[in-house]
Amino acid sequence: MLRAQAEAFGFLCTTLPAILADLKLQELVITGVATDSCVLATVQDAHMRGYKVRVPQDCVAAQTPSRSTRALALMRESMSLDTRGAKTVLQLGC
Repeated sequence: MLRAQAEAFGFLCTTLPAILADLKLQELVITGVATDSCVLATVQDAHMRGYKVRVPQDCVAAQTPSRSTRALALMRESMSLDTRGAKTVLQLGC
């Protein structure tokens, strides 16, 4: 499922939780801009809700590459997320 997101947080005050519940999804691949704010907030929320989350490092961006790198490292270290490239993540399937 692809979903365009205009808000900074994917779950906050949106229909996303209901949509995901209806679809009975357990795993999410989250992409977008900005890795160190919007993406990170959405990933943290999804993780706290019990979803298995993957964030392909080549499908996110931040204001600077170093900010994106730090955010991805935080996701890997604090939530044990898979942040390998899209080709690897998508081959694994969800």
